[in-house]
Amino acid sequence: MKNNVASMSNANVGKAFDAIVKKIGRDDLGEVLLNWNDSELNEDGNKIIGYPGRDRHYSRGKEGGKVTISKREFLDWLHSEKPFDEKVYGAEIRNNTEWSSLIQRTREAGFIKSPHRPSTTTTPTLVESIERMKQEIVKDIKAGRVPADCPSFSALHDYVDANCYGGFCEDNKLQALIEHFGGRDEDEGMPDALMDYLNDAQNAIDRWIKEGSIKQIA
Repeated sequence: MKNNVASMSNANVGKAFDAIVKKIGRDDLGEVLLNWNDSELNEDGNKIIGYPGRDRHYSRGKEGGKVTISKREFLDWLHSEKPFDEKVYGAEIRNNTEWSSLIQRTREAGFIKSPHRPSTTTTPTLVESIERMKQEIVKDIKAGRVPADCPSFSALHDYVDANCYGGFCEDNKLQALIEHFGGRDEDEGMPDALMDYLNDAQNAIDRWIKEGSIKQIA
């Protein structure tokens, strides 16, 4: 559900940021901001505050030295690949399920619907999604990230964010699926039909693993 931040109006940038504050809360947003550039939310929850030239946890630096950071700059970072930059966050950042989930929830919370810009992403069939999941799991096994004797789909979460298999953490693909299955509900949750689709895909992979197919291929 990638926001095209560069083309967003200032009003929509503000709406997206306000939605993030409201939906994920100050604590979770604070963690994201801290890991982004050591910034923080102001007391009113409507500005991002930074402390240039100092580490606000260890060296307070010049008293009163702070700046307001652009919300657009934050959204641009959020909807890019930068939250998973291995040079910044380490080689295993994509396997950090808590961080992946936090970024995904933050992205979803700040999504501004654009009804006049239909998705150009082709919606995969269930069979296509299952096949892609299998390929990605085998790739992770060969790379040593997942053991070949992993007993079930749920056990994959011990090593990776298994919910991302099949490309389901890719913003454009997830948004295409949400639109395909009728759009978000009144609480901004995923449509029931999409949840059934994801569950069917994961159940199919669970059966595939338990049947021993994963060992034969890997």
